[in-house]
Amino acid sequence: MVEKIRNGDYKAFSVLFENYYPILCNFSLRYVDEHFKADDIVQEVFIKIWENRKRLVIAGSVKSYLFTAVKNQSLNRLKSESVRLEHTRDFSRQQNESIDPLEIEHEEFRDYLFQCIEKLPPRCREVFMESRFKGSKQEMIADSLNITLKTVKAQIGKALKLLKSCLQPYYPEYF
Repeated sequence: MVEKIRNGDYKAFSVLFENYYPILCNFSLRYVDEHFKADDIVQEVFIKIWENRKRLVIAGSVKSYLFTAVKNQSLNRLKSESVRLEHTRDFSRQQNESIDPLEIEHEEFRDYLFQCIEKLPPRCREVFMESRFKGSKQEMIADSLNITLKTVKAQIGKALKLLKSCLQPYYPEYF
């Protein structure tokens, strides 16, 4: 199967994906705390496999390789989130004396919002960022990403729903 994938056989890659995706998502949940993070991590692993298929070398079993890749990607995600959070805390501590409390609250909300945005699935995050932060029209997003307008609207709706569920427990006053 690895040889077929290395040679660009998308059908073999699809079989690998379908066979391992659900179990790898559950495995990733041992490390990360949310389903969509686990989904995102497993998708990233498969994307890397496909993008680097010509150089793909698996010495042991495919199953072992996939579980190790998902474990490493999960740990990398945790580490990057931890580092980002620590930098944010350090900055907040340094700025605490010179900023009024309302400004701090808004900055904390903004930081948490961006943490929630980072948790969105890749395509969903890309569409949402284009729409909300770059100000792109939905039709332009659809054209640039080669997807339908309906898909753009669905991705934005999904992003808003996920962001609301991520933010609401910590900032119920905004909802």
